[in-house]
Amino acid sequence: MDHTRRHFLLAALVSVSAVQAGEAPPFTKQEQLVVDYFTSRNLGKFLLLNEKRGELMAIENGRAVLRVSALSGKVSGDDAEVSSQITPAGFFDLVFSPSQTGADAYMQFNRRLDRSIDVIHPLLDVAGQNRPGRINGKAPEQKRISGGCVNVRMADYGLISQFAQAARTTFSSVDGKVSISGSFLIILPEKPTDTRKRLSIPAEFRPELN
Repeated sequence: MDHTRRHFLLAALVSVSAVQAGEAPPFTKQEQLVVDYFTSRNLGKFLLLNEKRGELMAIENGRAVLRVSALSGKVSGDDAEVSSQITPAGFFDLVFSPSQTGADAYMQFNRRLDRSIDVIHPLLDVAGQNRPGRINGKAPEQKRISGGCVNVRMADYGLISQFAQAARTTFSSVDGKVSISGSFLIILPEKPTDTRKRLSIPAEFRPELN
């Protein structure tokens, strides 16, 4: 086992956000469809955000190896151009800030038409919003508070960032029209019925039955 992988695994084991044996909740049908499809396309590692659960997951070989609480856009929806407070659904390649340590670190996943950007970054404590309390709470609806960016705890950001940086690979779509190398984030649509359209999953593809 290489040093980077060993370090990530040891850090995950001591994190309160790491998946503990026997404690990981099952995937929803929507999550299972997405995980099975992209894993079948040789996307062995990627990040998966479920806003409705308030959870950001690190997926490796079809399993969630890390789950962390995440804040996202306060307005429900999938299209960032509709509102500045929507976290967009879709398939995104990540762009990392020069430094991935400290409060200013980020992973950019979307650029809007007005050239503003959406990023994953360490939690901000915005006056009057109680973001620390929200991210530590159990109610998913309380985790919808940001202006479109994704917030995670500082300690969790380090784990997620390390996983994502080590997850660089090449994704190729089933129709051969898309081939891109990088680290990837998938954000589930708010409406599960929109999942195939938003993520270009063919109608004939069916998830594995567990």
